[in-house]
Parts: sequence; C-alpha cells; structure tokens
Amino acid sequence: MSGSAHRSWLFWILLLGLLCVVLVFAGMIGLRFYIPIHMRNQIPQLEVGEYDKAVALLDTPQHFPEEWARVDPYSEQILEIRQEMIPYLPKWSSVEVKKELGVSKDKKGVFGKLQSGEELTEGEWTEVREIVARSDDFISLLKKFVSIPGYELSAFPSTDPEDDEPDLRCVRHARIPIVIKSRLLAREGYWKESIEWAHLLLKLADRQEASTLITHLIALNISLAGCHNIARITELCADGLILRDLLREMNSVDGLINFNCLDNCFLIDLIGLCRNAKRKGMQVNLSPGQEGHVYVRQAATYILGKDQEDARTWNVATSPRFWVLPLERLFVDMMWYDTSKPRVREDMVEAMFDLTRLKLARRIRSLEFGTELPATSDLASAYAIEKLRDPFTNDPYIWNESSKKFYSIGPDKNDDGNTFLYHPTNGTFSVGDISVP
Repeated sequence: MSGSAHRSWLFWILLLGLLCVVLVFAGMIGLRFYIPIHMRNQIPQLEVGEYDKAVALLDTPQHFPEEWARVDPYSEQILEIRQEMIPYLPKWSSVEVKKELGVSKDKKGVFGKLQSGEELTEGEWTEVREIVARSDDFISLLKKFVSIPGYELSAFPSTDPEDDEPDLRCVRHARIPIVIKSRLLAREGYWKESIEWAHLLLKLADRQEASTLITHLIALNISLAGCHNIARITELCADGLILRDLLREMNSVDGLINFNCLDNCFLIDLIGLCRNAKRKGMQVNLSPGQEGHVYVRQAATYILGKDQEDARTWNVATSPRFWVLPLERLFVDMMWYDTSKPRVREDMVEAMFDLTRLKLARRIRSLEFGTELPATSDLASAYAIEKLRDPFTNDPYIWNESSKKFYSIGPDKNDDGNTFLYHPTNGTFSVGDISVP
C-alpha cells in the first residue's frame, strides 16, 4: 500500500473516531436535556406547578431550623427496647396479622364494627378479649417505648439488620389492638386505663419535624385513629374528671403533632433522609442555607449507596453512570409527591383533633353542670383550648343543630351541612364535610 493510501485510511479512521466522540457527547447532552422534559411531561397538568416547585428547590438556598441539622444518638433506653422489639417485627409487619386482629375487607370484623359504633355480640366481645391477649406483649412494649424521653416515630427498629430505616408497618398494625384494648377497658368500666390507651395513639405519632414524608403520613394516620377512638369513648365515659385530664393531655400534645410541617414535603423528605444517613454514620453536611442540590446529592448517596459494599464512604458523585444523567432531576422524579395531598391530609387530621377536643369540652360541661357549652367553638376556651379555626377556611368551625356537632367544611370548601362526610379514598379534594363520630 502506498504512503498516500495509508495516510488516507488513517485520516478516515481518525475522522470516524472523532465523529463517534462527537456523537457520544451529543448523546450525553441530549440525555441531560431530554430526561427532564420527558419527566415533566409525565406529570398531570394540574400538578405541574407543584413539581416545578420541587425542581426550583435545586438551585435555591434552603433555610430551615438549626435543630434539624442536629442528630443526637438515641439513648440507651431506646436502643434497649428497640432490641426487645425486633423479634416481634416479622409478625407485626406482615399483612396477615390484620386477620388475627379482627380486620376484614368488608369492615364487618370486630375492629370495623367498633370503628363504626356498632354493638358487638357477647361472642364478638370474647373475640376482642382473645385479640387483646394475643397482642398484649407487643403493645405493652410499645407503651413503654413511647414513654421514654427522646422517643420519636423514626426510632422504631428495622426488620432488616443491615438497614436503619424504621419499619413503620408494625406501628400501623399496632394501632388496631390499641384501639380494641381501649374500647374493651371502657366497656368494663376501667375508664382511667381506657383513656391511657386511647391517648397512647397520639403519643405514638410523635416525630421529629424533619422526619421523612412517609413517617409524617403514617403519624397522621395514627393520630386520626386516635381522635376517632377518643371521640367514641367520650360518648360513653361519665367521669368528668378523667375527661378533663384527657383534654389537658390533648392540649399539651398539640404542639407535638407538628401540623404545619408539610408545607414543603420534598425538602423535609430530603432532610429526613440526610438525617437517617448521618445517624447511620455517613458523612453528611446538613448546614442550613445550602442550595437544594447539595441535600439532593447526599440523600441520593444514602438511598442508592445502601447496596454498595463501601456504603459509608460511597458517593454518588463518583459513580460513572451519573456523570451523564441529570441526577438531581432523576431524584426529584423518584421522590416527588404532589404536595397538595399531604397538606390536605394534615388539615383533615388537624380538624379532627380540634373537633375531638370540642366534643370533649362539651361532654365535660354536660357532666359537670348538666348543660352543654353554647354552640360556638370560641367559647371552648373555658377549657383551656385556644381559639379553634377550620384549617380549610380559617373560620370558626360550624355548628349543626340537628346532629349537635361542630364540623369542618372539608377540602372542597363547600358547606354540605354535615349531611355526608368526606373520606380521602373518594379523592383528595372530594366532596363532604368532616366531623367526629
């Protein structure tokens, strides 16, 4: 082959190689632009604004309370009871345990009947006693756990010894025998003990403000069950002093429920994940005021690095696959949740909590003086309740004379006269008012 022909082949090979390099870089750039556009197009139009808020967080300095950055180790007491709880987790985290607890899909089991206020037969009360007997070891351990200073919902152990993420399924399932035991004690006239177990659900829901979103949502679910149960017991209890103590406890626990913590659930989720990573021993910078992408990369390192052999030192920024892909946008897409939904759930629980306290106040008044409070929620301050407002309107709760109940107009913000009730399973912004049983 002549020299000129050889140079010609070399030229074309080099040109082809250069073209390949250009195509690779063009593909990388295309991916970085295409993926965010594609992800945004998957979001329903009504929710695009919420998603864009989460994306805007990436390049904006994020300010939050200094205490969110402080992650204190759990006390020896908490760690000791965590270890005691671990043998119970496989059973209490499973779906099958609900069948043992009198829960049925048609809500005709003993738990469903108690929730709806139906009368139980003697045979069903026998079933209730059996459920309490089978559950007592675990829920008594829960009661002890909750009473320890420094308790928070995130302190629950994990079913996986290699993972520090709390397994909160056991908490959701445990609320069932707690409600059942509380109602059984009430039926047998042990009012003080019944109220203690009823109030346990509200204390069980206590959590650090910067917990992960799933922790907040489960806590709201537990609080809702607690309010519902207390409202039922309030109708039955004729001891005004015990009810006064309960109302005093509820007024003190109000600050622990953190009703205003879900204004920016994406940021809270990021900080919650970073706190978990820090507690696990990973190097995390949680100083407030940094741009959102700093927290995103640290949270991504924690989530994606769990399966790495060097999980404590592995960093997502050193992984070649994320040199090309827009990591922050991918992580936003993975974690994003329409923030209007948890806010509605939070407002619903706030309304239920307020309405339960109003019911308590009216019941106490009736027992102590033979007359009920006037039909205005503002006068409930006689029982050390602050001026209560419907979170959906910021107006006082409405009184319904026929049902003798206060109610909230719910997320649709239409007054239906408390003729039918709101339920989130019908849709986050579905019709209906909110009131306690």
